[in-house]
Amino acid sequence: MTDIYIVSGFLGAGKTTLIQKLLREAFGGKRIVLLENDFGDVSVDAALMRSSGATVREINSGCICCSLQGDFVEAAREVIGQYKPDAVIVEPSGVGKLSDIQRLCEDPRLVTLARLNISVTVADGSRFRQYLDNFGEFFVDQLESADVVLLNRMEDMPNRGLSVLEDIQDLHMHARVFLTPLDKLDSNALLVKRETKPRGHEHHHDHDHDHDHHHDHDHDHDHHHDHEHCGENCCCGHNHNHAAGEVFDAFTLYSDRIYDKEELTRTIGAMRESSGDGIIRLKGMLRSPSGYWSVQYMPGEIHVDPCDVSGNMVSVIGVGLDQEKLRAVFAGEAG
Repeated sequence: MTDIYIVSGFLGAGKTTLIQKLLREAFGGKRIVLLENDFGDVSVDAALMRSSGATVREINSGCICCSLQGDFVEAAREVIGQYKPDAVIVEPSGVGKLSDIQRLCEDPRLVTLARLNISVTVADGSRFRQYLDNFGEFFVDQLESADVVLLNRMEDMPNRGLSVLEDIQDLHMHARVFLTPLDKLDSNALLVKRETKPRGHEHHHDHDHDHDHHHDHDHDHDHHHDHEHCGENCCCGHNHNHAAGEVFDAFTLYSDRIYDKEELTRTIGAMRESSGDGIIRLKGMLRSPSGYWSVQYMPGEIHVDPCDVSGNMVSVIGVGLDQEKLRAVFAGEAG
């Protein structure tokens, strides 16, 4: 029986970085297959994973939690039959709903071959409130459905950590919560399967990375938190039953140009400004004078760094995006 591990998380949370760490530290010597789902038509993460020697199967152009459900079940069956792996690691799209993916793992066509072991959600602590307010339907589902939550980048905001923990306590979570910086995290401890407890009952904070230091909080959740964190981009009037394609836009830009770092940074900044901050995530690889750049954008951050992986594209995800306008800005044609 093959174990399934789901590594979920909103756009740019650090899912791929965590998976790379797990492959090195927790799954060494085991046969592992990655199922990579990207909301756009190209998976940048799949290219990064393949460069490290991993076996990867891509499921793109939608979310496996909604429009690509059948594709996911069939792909899982195929890779299990072909590779006989010890484990399958699923990296859903950042805008996928974890609860829907968990239900797919219980599909009758799959349960005879594989069992869901553990679901991990990576959350960007530095953007926690922003995503909770604006994309709560998706963000909250990923948190509340997880067995383990890793709050990433908490070291970047030591003065705001308490407010994030307070936000978490308002959710119906049953997960163990890790605050340990990713580079100091014990991968094996993260994947320990614990006895399931009632949702909303235990908050398990591993925030002292030198000690096994846990806090179990018993909270009265009779106030019925209704997840009204949706904000202006949710477009819903609190009817939280959207497919990702109803809320988010995605497209891919291609270029064989050679960019210097300053030019590429300015171009990404111009795209952000042109979108009215509608771009939530941009990532890809583009040519540099000496090789390739890794290009990463999240709200408030642009990173252009040397990269060993070749590529000629960037994937863009956001809300209310004018694709033609952004393509023109990217090509340097906007006035």
